[in-house]
Amino acid sequence: MDKICTLPWMHIETTPLGEFRPCCLAEDSIPGYNITQGHTLQDAFESEYMNNLRQQFLGGKQPSTCAKCWALESAGGTSKRMISNQKFGVATNKKQLKFLDLKLGNICNLKCRICGAWSSSKWAQEEIALGNKNAREWLNQGQWPRQQHKLWEEIIDLLPSVEYFEFTGGEPFLIKEHFDILEKSVELGTSKHQQIHYNTNGTTFPEHAVENIWPYFKEVEIAFSIDDVGERFEYQRFPANWEEVNQNINRFNNLKTKHTNIKTQVCCTINMQNIFNLEAVANWINLQSFDYVFYNYLHEAKEWNVQYLPKHFKDVIQTKLLSNKAHGLHKTELGKAIVFMMDKDLGNDQLHWQRKEKIKASDTFRNQSFTDIHPEYKGLL
Repeated sequence: MDKICTLPWMHIETTPLGEFRPCCLAEDSIPGYNITQGHTLQDAFESEYMNNLRQQFLGGKQPSTCAKCWALESAGGTSKRMISNQKFGVATNKKQLKFLDLKLGNICNLKCRICGAWSSSKWAQEEIALGNKNAREWLNQGQWPRQQHKLWEEIIDLLPSVEYFEFTGGEPFLIKEHFDILEKSVELGTSKHQQIHYNTNGTTFPEHAVENIWPYFKEVEIAFSIDDVGERFEYQRFPANWEEVNQNINRFNNLKTKHTNIKTQVCCTINMQNIFNLEAVANWINLQSFDYVFYNYLHEAKEWNVQYLPKHFKDVIQTKLLSNKAHGLHKTELGKAIVFMMDKDLGNDQLHWQRKEKIKASDTFRNQSFTDIHPEYKGLL
Protein backbone atom coordinates (compact mmCIF):
# COMPACT_ATOMS: atom_id res chain seq x y z
CA MET A 1 0.00 0.00 0.00
CA ASP A 2 3.02 2.32 0.25
CA LYS A 3 2.85 2.68 -3.55
CA ILE A 4 -0.77 3.78 -3.70
CA CYS A 5 -1.81 6.93 -5.57
CA THR A 6 -4.73 9.08 -4.48
CA LEU A 7 -5.53 10.47 -7.94
CA PRO A 8 -7.74 7.62 -9.29
CA TRP A 9 -10.21 8.31 -6.48
CA MET A 10 -10.56 12.05 -7.13
CA HIS A 11 -9.20 13.11 -10.50
CA ILE A 12 -9.55 12.89 -14.27
CA GLU A 13 -7.66 14.58 -17.11
CA THR A 14 -8.88 15.74 -20.49
CA THR A 15 -6.23 15.88 -23.22
CA PRO A 16 -5.94 18.58 -25.88
CA LEU A 17 -7.43 16.12 -28.40
CA GLY A 18 -10.48 15.23 -26.29
CA GLU A 19 -9.31 11.97 -24.72
CA PHE A 20 -9.44 11.12 -21.01
CA ARG A 21 -6.51 9.91 -18.94
CA PRO A 22 -6.02 8.88 -15.30
CA CYS A 23 -3.45 11.69 -15.07
CA CYS A 24 -1.19 13.76 -17.29
CA LEU A 25 1.70 11.27 -16.97
CA ALA A 26 -0.29 8.10 -17.63
CA GLU A 27 0.99 5.92 -20.45
CA ASP A 28 -2.55 5.19 -21.64
CA SER A 29 -5.70 7.08 -22.40
CA ILE A 30 -8.88 5.55 -21.03
CA PRO A 31 -9.89 3.24 -23.92
CA GLY A 32 -13.26 3.76 -25.56
CA TYR A 33 -13.89 7.20 -24.09
CA ASN A 34 -13.61 10.52 -25.91
CA ILE A 35 -15.36 13.85 -25.39
CA THR A 36 -15.95 14.19 -29.13
CA GLN A 37 -18.01 10.98 -28.99
CA GLY A 38 -20.30 12.36 -26.30
CA HIS A 39 -18.63 10.83 -23.25
CA THR A 40 -18.54 12.83 -20.03
CA LEU A 41 -15.99 13.31 -17.29
CA GLN A 42 -18.11 11.16 -15.01
CA ASP A 43 -18.34 8.42 -17.67
CA ALA A 44 -14.56 8.19 -17.83
CA PHE A 45 -14.17 8.43 -14.04
CA GLU A 46 -16.62 5.55 -13.50
CA SER A 47 -15.23 3.44 -16.36
CA GLU A 48 -14.16 -0.17 -15.99
CA TYR A 49 -10.61 0.91 -16.80
CA MET A 50 -10.51 3.32 -13.83
CA ASN A 51 -12.11 0.77 -11.51
CA ASN A 52 -9.45 -1.78 -12.52
CA LEU A 53 -6.74 0.80 -11.91
CA ARG A 54 -8.05 1.42 -8.39
CA GLN A 55 -8.10 -2.31 -7.69
CA GLN A 56 -4.51 -2.66 -8.83
CA PHE A 57 -3.42 0.00 -6.36
CA LEU A 58 -5.47 -1.55 -3.55
CA GLY A 59 -3.85 -4.90 -4.34
CA GLY A 60 -0.38 -3.46 -3.83
CA LYS A 61 0.52 -3.55 -7.53
CA GLN A 62 2.32 -0.95 -9.60
CA PRO A 63 0.09 -0.27 -12.64
CA SER A 64 2.02 -0.17 -15.91
CA THR A 65 0.32 3.05 -17.01
CA CYS A 66 2.13 4.76 -14.11
CA ALA A 67 5.58 3.83 -15.45
CA LYS A 68 6.84 7.45 -15.49
CA CYS A 69 6.28 7.81 -11.75
CA TRP A 70 7.90 4.46 -10.99
CA ALA A 71 10.91 5.36 -13.16
CA LEU A 72 11.36 8.73 -11.48
CA GLU A 73 11.03 7.25 -7.99
CA SER A 74 13.56 4.52 -8.76
CA ALA A 75 16.00 7.25 -9.79
CA GLY A 76 15.50 9.03 -6.45
CA GLY A 77 13.18 11.72 -7.76
CA THR A 78 9.89 13.05 -6.40
CA SER A 79 7.05 11.81 -8.58
CA LYS A 80 3.62 13.23 -9.32
CA ARG A 81 2.18 10.35 -7.28
CA MET A 82 4.19 11.40 -4.23
CA ILE A 83 3.36 15.09 -4.67
CA SER A 84 -0.37 14.35 -5.09
CA ASN A 85 -0.50 12.14 -2.01
CA GLN A 86 1.17 14.85 0.05
CA LYS A 87 -1.06 17.62 -1.32
CA PHE A 88 -4.44 15.89 -1.17
CA GLY A 89 -3.95 13.05 1.29
CA VAL A 90 -4.80 9.43 0.52
CA ALA A 91 -8.48 8.49 0.78
CA THR A 92 -9.53 5.29 -0.95
CA ASN A 93 -12.84 4.72 0.82
CA LYS A 94 -14.79 7.02 -1.49
CA LYS A 95 -14.42 8.13 -5.09
CA GLN A 96 -15.59 11.59 -6.09
CA LEU A 97 -14.41 14.01 -8.75
CA LYS A 98 -12.70 16.80 -6.84
CA PHE A 99 -9.74 17.51 -9.12
CA LEU A 100 -10.22 18.38 -12.80
CA ASP A 101 -7.09 18.58 -14.98
CA LEU A 102 -8.42 20.28 -18.09
CA LYS A 103 -6.32 20.65 -21.21
CA LEU A 104 -8.91 22.53 -23.22
CA GLY A 105 -7.75 22.03 -26.77
CA ASN A 106 -4.56 23.08 -28.49
CA ILE A 107 -4.88 26.85 -28.97
CA CYS A 108 -1.38 28.20 -28.41
CA ASN A 109 0.77 31.10 -29.59
CA LEU A 110 4.07 29.20 -29.32
CA LYS A 111 5.60 26.09 -30.86
CA CYS A 112 7.99 24.91 -28.18
CA ARG A 113 10.63 22.44 -29.29
CA ILE A 114 9.56 19.83 -26.73
CA CYS A 115 5.89 20.11 -27.74
CA GLY A 116 3.98 19.19 -30.91
CA ALA A 117 0.87 19.60 -33.05
CA TRP A 118 -1.34 17.68 -30.61
CA SER A 119 -0.87 20.44 -28.00
CA SER A 120 -0.19 23.56 -30.06
CA SER A 121 -2.14 25.04 -32.95
CA LYS A 122 0.99 26.96 -33.97
CA TRP A 123 2.95 23.70 -34.13
CA ALA A 124 0.17 22.13 -36.18
CA GLN A 125 0.40 24.91 -38.76
CA GLU A 126 4.14 24.36 -39.09
CA GLU A 127 3.81 20.59 -39.36
CA ILE A 128 1.09 20.92 -41.99
CA ALA A 129 3.49 23.07 -44.02
CA LEU A 130 6.22 20.44 -43.49
CA GLY A 131 3.93 17.68 -44.79
CA ASN A 132 2.93 15.90 -41.57
CA LYS A 133 -0.25 14.03 -42.57
CA ASN A 134 -1.58 13.84 -39.00
CA ALA A 135 -1.15 17.51 -38.14
CA ARG A 136 -4.32 18.80 -39.83
CA GLU A 137 -6.40 16.16 -38.06
CA TRP A 138 -4.81 17.09 -34.71
CA LEU A 139 -5.48 20.77 -35.39
CA ASN A 140 -9.15 20.01 -35.99
CA GLN A 141 -9.44 17.64 -33.03
CA GLY A 142 -8.03 20.34 -30.77
CA GLN A 143 -11.07 22.52 -31.42
CA TRP A 144 -13.39 20.30 -29.37
CA PRO A 145 -13.89 22.77 -26.46
CA ARG A 146 -15.78 25.09 -28.82
CA GLN A 147 -17.94 22.24 -30.10
CA GLN A 148 -18.80 20.10 -27.06
CA HIS A 149 -21.26 22.18 -25.01
CA LYS A 150 -22.20 19.13 -22.96
CA LEU A 151 -18.82 19.25 -21.22
CA TRP A 152 -19.31 22.80 -19.98
CA GLU A 153 -22.76 21.93 -18.64
CA GLU A 154 -21.28 18.96 -16.77
CA ILE A 155 -18.50 21.05 -15.23
CA ILE A 156 -21.07 23.55 -13.95
CA ASP A 157 -22.97 20.66 -12.34
CA LEU A 158 -19.72 19.46 -10.72
CA LEU A 159 -18.71 22.86 -9.32
CA PRO A 160 -20.05 22.22 -5.78
CA SER A 161 -17.73 19.20 -5.35
CA VAL A 162 -14.68 20.43 -7.30
CA GLU A 163 -11.87 21.61 -5.04
CA TYR A 164 -8.99 21.88 -7.50
CA PHE A 165 -8.72 22.93 -11.14
CA GLU A 166 -5.60 22.52 -13.23
CA PHE A 167 -5.50 24.34 -16.57
CA THR A 168 -2.63 23.69 -18.93
CA GLY A 169 -2.64 23.78 -22.68
CA GLY A 170 -2.39 24.78 -25.30
CA GLU A 171 -1.99 28.10 -23.59
CA PRO A 172 -4.79 28.35 -21.00
CA PHE A 173 -4.88 32.17 -20.90
CA LEU A 174 -5.85 32.13 -24.59
CA ILE A 175 -8.78 29.75 -24.05
CA LYS A 176 -11.73 32.01 -23.23
CA GLU A 177 -14.19 29.26 -22.31
CA HIS A 178 -12.38 28.34 -19.10
CA PHE A 179 -12.81 31.90 -17.81
CA ASP A 180 -16.57 31.52 -18.39
CA ILE A 181 -16.59 28.48 -16.09
CA LEU A 182 -14.64 30.33 -13.41
CA GLU A 183 -17.05 33.27 -13.61
CA LYS A 184 -19.92 30.82 -13.13
CA SER A 185 -18.20 29.45 -10.04
CA VAL A 186 -17.89 32.98 -8.66
CA GLU A 187 -21.58 33.53 -9.36
CA LEU A 188 -22.54 30.31 -7.55
CA GLY A 189 -20.29 31.02 -4.58
CA THR A 190 -18.29 27.80 -5.01
CA SER A 191 -15.09 29.63 -5.97
CA LYS A 192 -14.17 30.47 -2.38
CA HIS A 193 -13.53 26.75 -1.73
CA GLN A 194 -11.57 26.13 -4.95
CA GLN A 195 -7.92 26.29 -5.92
CA ILE A 196 -6.70 26.90 -9.46
CA HIS A 197 -3.35 25.86 -10.88
CA TYR A 198 -2.16 27.18 -14.25
CA ASN A 199 0.75 26.15 -16.41
CA THR A 200 1.44 29.11 -18.69
CA ASN A 201 4.18 30.06 -21.14
CA GLY A 202 4.29 33.56 -19.64
CA THR A 203 3.54 35.46 -22.84
CA THR A 204 0.04 36.60 -21.82
CA PHE A 205 -1.33 38.67 -18.93
CA PRO A 206 -5.12 38.22 -18.53
CA GLU A 207 -6.21 41.58 -17.13
CA HIS A 208 -9.90 40.71 -16.78
CA ALA A 209 -9.23 37.56 -14.76
CA VAL A 210 -6.77 39.36 -12.50
CA GLU A 211 -9.31 41.97 -11.46
CA ASN A 212 -12.67 40.23 -11.81
CA ILE A 213 -12.26 36.45 -11.37
CA TRP A 214 -9.19 35.33 -9.43
CA PRO A 215 -9.77 37.45 -6.29
CA TYR A 216 -12.82 35.29 -5.49
CA PHE A 217 -10.96 31.95 -5.41
CA LYS A 218 -9.31 30.32 -2.42
CA GLU A 219 -5.96 30.19 -4.20
CA VAL A 220 -4.63 30.82 -7.70
CA GLU A 221 -1.23 29.33 -8.47
CA ILE A 222 0.43 30.44 -11.69
CA ALA A 223 3.27 28.18 -12.81
CA PHE A 224 5.55 29.53 -15.51
CA SER A 225 7.16 27.01 -17.86
CA ILE A 226 10.74 28.28 -18.00
CA ASP A 227 13.26 25.73 -19.18
CA ASP A 228 16.14 28.02 -20.12
CA VAL A 229 17.19 31.65 -20.26
CA GLY A 230 17.98 34.29 -22.89
CA GLU A 231 18.37 33.21 -26.49
CA ARG A 232 18.26 29.56 -25.48
CA PHE A 233 14.77 30.15 -24.03
CA GLU A 234 13.72 31.87 -27.27
CA TYR A 235 15.04 28.97 -29.33
CA GLN A 236 13.18 26.38 -27.25
CA ARG A 237 9.92 28.37 -26.94
CA PHE A 238 9.71 30.01 -30.34
CA PRO A 239 8.60 32.76 -31.02
CA ALA A 240 8.50 33.93 -27.37
CA ASN A 241 10.50 37.00 -26.39
CA TRP A 242 12.61 36.52 -23.25
CA GLU A 243 12.36 40.15 -22.10
CA GLU A 244 8.58 40.26 -22.56
CA VAL A 245 8.14 37.04 -20.59
CA ASN A 246 10.29 38.45 -17.77
CA GLN A 247 8.16 41.60 -17.72
CA ASN A 248 4.99 39.51 -17.43
CA ILE A 249 6.48 37.40 -14.64
CA ASN A 250 7.29 40.58 -12.74
CA ARG A 251 3.70 41.78 -13.18
CA PHE A 252 2.35 38.50 -11.82
CA ASN A 253 4.76 38.51 -8.90
CA ASN A 254 3.82 42.12 -8.07
CA LEU A 255 0.15 41.09 -7.87
CA LYS A 256 0.89 39.13 -4.71
CA THR A 257 1.14 42.30 -2.61
CA LYS A 258 -2.50 43.14 -3.45
CA HIS A 259 -3.97 39.66 -3.90
CA THR A 260 -2.73 37.36 -1.15
CA ASN A 261 -4.45 34.34 -2.72
CA ILE A 262 -2.12 34.46 -5.73
CA LYS A 263 0.99 32.29 -5.70
CA THR A 264 3.63 31.93 -8.38
CA GLN A 265 5.77 28.99 -9.34
CA VAL A 266 8.45 28.24 -11.87
CA CYS A 267 8.39 24.84 -13.51
CA CYS A 268 11.58 23.78 -15.25
CA THR A 269 11.25 20.69 -17.43
CA ILE A 270 14.63 18.99 -17.69
CA ASN A 271 15.28 17.84 -21.24
CA MET A 272 18.19 17.39 -23.60
CA GLN A 273 18.06 21.03 -24.73
CA ASN A 274 18.52 22.60 -21.30
CA ILE A 275 20.40 20.04 -19.20
CA PHE A 276 23.75 21.61 -20.11
CA ASN A 277 22.50 24.99 -18.87
CA LEU A 278 20.61 24.16 -15.67
CA GLU A 279 22.98 26.12 -13.45
CA ALA A 280 22.18 29.30 -15.40
CA VAL A 281 18.46 28.57 -15.02
CA ALA A 282 18.93 28.12 -11.27
CA ASN A 283 20.80 31.45 -11.04
CA TRP A 284 17.94 33.22 -12.85
CA ILE A 285 15.33 31.62 -10.56
CA ASN A 286 17.21 32.90 -7.51
CA LEU A 287 16.72 36.46 -8.75
CA GLN A 288 12.92 36.08 -8.90
CA SER A 289 10.30 35.94 -6.14
CA PHE A 290 8.53 32.66 -6.84
CA ASP A 291 6.69 30.94 -4.02
CA TYR A 292 7.57 27.49 -5.35
CA VAL A 293 10.27 26.01 -7.56
CA PHE A 294 9.57 22.74 -9.32
CA TYR A 295 11.84 20.65 -11.51
CA ASN A 296 10.32 17.86 -13.55
CA TYR A 297 11.50 15.60 -16.34
CA LEU A 298 10.45 15.34 -19.93
CA HIS A 299 9.58 11.73 -20.72
CA GLU A 300 8.12 12.10 -24.22
CA ALA A 301 8.85 12.77 -27.01
CA LYS A 302 11.73 10.39 -26.43
CA GLU A 303 14.19 12.27 -28.62
CA TRP A 304 14.23 15.08 -26.02
CA ASN A 305 14.39 12.76 -22.99
CA VAL A 306 17.90 12.90 -21.50
CA GLN A 307 17.88 9.13 -20.91
CA TYR A 308 17.97 8.68 -24.70
CA LEU A 309 21.07 10.81 -25.32
CA PRO A 310 24.21 9.17 -26.72
CA LYS A 311 26.45 7.91 -23.92
CA HIS A 312 29.40 10.21 -24.65
CA PHE A 313 27.20 13.31 -24.30
CA LYS A 314 25.83 11.97 -21.02
CA ASP A 315 29.36 11.64 -19.65
CA VAL A 316 30.17 15.26 -20.54
CA ILE A 317 26.88 16.49 -19.02
CA GLN A 318 27.51 14.53 -15.83
CA THR A 319 30.92 16.12 -15.41
CA LYS A 320 29.47 19.60 -15.95
CA LEU A 321 26.58 19.11 -13.51
CA LEU A 322 28.86 17.64 -10.85
CA SER A 323 30.93 20.83 -10.92
CA ASN A 324 27.93 23.18 -10.57
CA LYS A 325 28.00 25.97 -7.97
CA ALA A 326 24.27 25.92 -7.25
CA HIS A 327 23.03 25.75 -3.67
CA GLY A 328 20.15 24.29 -1.69
CA LEU A 329 17.21 22.95 -3.69
CA HIS A 330 18.90 23.62 -7.01
CA LYS A 331 22.00 21.62 -6.15
CA THR A 332 19.83 18.73 -4.96
CA GLU A 333 17.72 18.78 -8.12
CA LEU A 334 20.76 18.96 -10.41
CA GLY A 335 22.09 15.91 -8.60
CA LYS A 336 18.80 14.10 -9.17
CA ALA A 337 18.99 15.05 -12.86
CA ILE A 338 22.30 13.18 -13.12
CA VAL A 339 20.79 10.08 -11.51
CA PHE A 340 17.74 10.19 -13.78
CA MET A 341 19.84 10.66 -16.93
CA MET A 342 22.32 7.92 -16.10
CA ASP A 343 19.72 5.48 -14.73
CA LYS A 344 18.90 4.13 -18.18
CA ASP A 345 20.72 4.11 -21.49
CA LEU A 346 17.85 4.00 -23.98
CA GLY A 347 19.18 5.71 -27.09
CA ASN A 348 19.47 3.99 -30.45
CA ASP A 349 20.45 4.94 -33.99
CA GLN A 350 16.85 5.27 -35.18
CA LEU A 351 15.95 7.68 -32.42
CA HIS A 352 19.13 9.74 -32.91
CA TRP A 353 18.20 10.02 -36.60
CA GLN A 354 14.65 11.14 -35.74
CA ARG A 355 16.02 13.80 -33.39
CA LYS A 356 18.39 15.10 -36.04
CA GLU A 357 15.64 15.27 -38.69
CA LYS A 358 13.25 17.10 -36.35
CA ILE A 359 15.88 19.66 -35.43
CA LYS A 360 16.91 20.29 -39.03
CA ALA A 361 13.33 20.59 -40.30
CA SER A 362 12.31 23.21 -37.73
CA ASP A 363 15.62 25.06 -37.97
CA THR A 364 15.10 25.46 -41.71
CA PHE A 365 11.44 26.46 -41.36
CA ARG A 366 12.11 29.00 -38.56
CA ASN A 367 15.50 30.21 -39.80
CA GLN A 368 17.19 29.10 -36.58
CA SER A 369 20.35 27.13 -35.84
CA PHE A 370 20.58 24.42 -33.19
CA THR A 371 24.39 24.33 -33.43
CA ASP A 372 24.66 28.09 -32.87
CA ILE A 373 22.48 27.92 -29.74
CA HIS A 374 23.85 24.60 -28.46
CA PRO A 375 27.57 24.47 -29.36
CA GLU A 376 28.03 21.91 -26.55
CA TYR A 377 26.28 19.34 -28.75
CA LYS A 378 28.91 19.52 -31.45
CA GLY A 379 28.63 16.39 -33.56
CA LEU A 380 25.06 15.51 -32.56
CA LEU A 381 23.71 16.41 -35.99
